[in-house]
Formats: sequence, structure tokens, C-alpha cells
Amino acid sequence: WQSNVSYWIGTDKYEYYYDENYNLITKIRFFSPPDYDGWFKKSKNEYIYDSNNNLISDIYYSWSFAGNTWIEMYKKENFYENNLLKLEIWYTWDYDSVNDWVINKKCYHHYYQTSNPLIETFANNFTLYPNPANSTVTIKCSKELLGSTLEIFDANGKTVKNTTIDNEITPIDLTKQAKGIYFVKIISKQGTGVRKLVVN
Repeated sequence: WQSNVSYWIGTDKYEYYYDENYNLITKIRFFSPPDYDGWFKKSKNEYIYDSNNNLISDIYYSWSFAGNTWIEMYKKENFYENNLLKLEIWYTWDYDSVNDWVINKKCYHHYYQTSNPLIETFANNFTLYPNPANSTVTIKCSKELLGSTLEIFDANGKTVKNTTIDNEITPIDLTKQAKGIYFVKIISKQGTGVRKLVVN
């Protein structure tokens, strides 16, 4: 906000690029110096996914004005087992000696079996079909979730649907929704469950 002229001045801008599965594959950040009418490249992230749409690589670049090119700075690799994240490895680019990625740190993920009835309720009694969906998606749930609140929100967190589940099978009209990734959330007395929904 430029107080002396009472209007907004653009200082940062992001551009996002997605693949056919609506996965974010490139994010570029630009900046605009004061009193300059234009944008300069600042940083970039490139993302790679496996066949299950799990993020397996995130590389961060910085723009070099001297070399007029992107230079590698940081990278994170994710490793999965049965679609569960098991290992994260962070790297930094070593320009001084090996001119390659050097491991910075590792993070291991451990999962434990639970008999929590809330988790079992949402895991077994809350499904969406078809997914991806076109004009309609059907929510199927067990009797235990009747009376719960159903919300659908987009990738920016904006709620686009809000209703109460009165039947075990609930069709939802999606004809007014843009293509993209959405999330279906059921809020019950026991807690909350969320499913990812793709609208084609």
C-alpha cells in the first residue's frame, strides 16, 4: 500500500502451472522494485509426482541476473510405501567443491495402527464416486454420519457447497464449479473427515 498516493503497488507476483491431473508442477515468483513498471524473476519451484500423484521431488531455484539463468539452491525428495510418506531427504547444491546435490538432512515418518473408531468410521463409511467427477459427485456414507455437515471447498479454501447429510447417498451438483481440485469435508459429532475430489 502506497500511502502517499493511496493505492496498491504490486511488489510480488506468483505464476502457477499445473499438469493434466491438476498437480502443481511449477511455481515462479516475480518481484517489482519501487518506481519500476515491470516484473523480474526471483525464484522458482519445480514439482515432480509419481503415478499415484504423490509429490516425489521439489526443487527450488534462484534467478541469477549475472548468468541470466536459474540456479539450483535446494531440493527435497519424498519416498513412499503403500502411498504413505516414509522418508524425506533435503539437499543443498554445492557449487564450491562437487558441483552437485549434497544431503542436508533426513526425516523419517513412522505410522502406528490405531483402533480409533473415528478414523475407522471415516475410512470405511465415507466415499465419493465418480472421482474424478464431471457434473455430479455422489457422497455415500454410513448411518453413523447422518445429520453431519457436508462442505466442499476449493484449493484456495473457499467453500462452494455446504449442506446437511440426510441420506446415506447424497448426489451433489457440480455443473457450476470450475475444473480443478476440491476437498469434501464431513463434520460429525465424532470429528471431521476429508476426501480429495477432482472435477473435470
